[in-house]
Amino acid sequence: MFNGFQAKASWYTPTANHVASWGYVVLQYTLRGLLPIVVDSVELGYLTPLLDWLKTQANTTPSRLYRLPNTTRLATMGHSRGGKLAALHYAGRSDIATAVLVDPIDNTKNTPEGPDYPSAAKALMAANRSAGLIGAGVISSCNPAGSNYPIFFNALAPGSWQMVVVQAGHIQFASGDGSLAFWGLDKPCTHGKITTKEVVDDTNTFAVAWLQSTFRKQASQTGLAAFHAWVQVQANSRALNFTVKASATI
Repeated sequence: MFNGFQAKASWYTPTANHVASWGYVVLQYTLRGLLPIVVDSVELGYLTPLLDWLKTQANTTPSRLYRLPNTTRLATMGHSRGGKLAALHYAGRSDIATAVLVDPIDNTKNTPEGPDYPSAAKALMAANRSAGLIGAGVISSCNPAGSNYPIFFNALAPGSWQMVVVQAGHIQFASGDGSLAFWGLDKPCTHGKITTKEVVDDTNTFAVAWLQSTFRKQASQTGLAAFHAWVQVQANSRALNFTVKASATI
């Protein structure tokens, strides 16, 4: 699970804990310090050693993770720039089964496409893979049009889910910690008319439903039916927009 730009893993603790409560092992990390900025091409190299560590822990008797992770059933997840990293890994690695992209942001004027900042939307388009995508309905400088969730959904394969939380602002997918660092990232991002807890709760529900539909579909029919019923209620109240991407017709 990848953090947003300059964000800390702890800002996503409610989501990590919720996903883990369904039997998934969630692996997070926080970059040390704010500077120098680690570019995408460098940070993409962090996943392989992290997975190697996880596999070692799964096979080491004293480890708390002994026999817990099934490292043949992998998913990536991330928010903002972390959503971009999750998408790039998913598009580029055959050992990742799916991804949950939380208001992902691709290249912007500050991170133009190039060797350091490859385009995740283009990578997904070439890979032709489906994913779960959740987006913020409130647009700001933090999730600018042309770089935000619509270009990712356009690049995903049929069968992908898109859920837009109509009154969610970009930073509201992170619970934060009340710190000055969080305040500095939160300040330029416009909030919607719902609480951050509501946005995070919607994210948690969506993320688990997508993961269950990928890894435990047959055993989760009742739960998935309940999820779709919940989505319908929320859509009827105009709190959410939900779309399943269909195949192109000729």
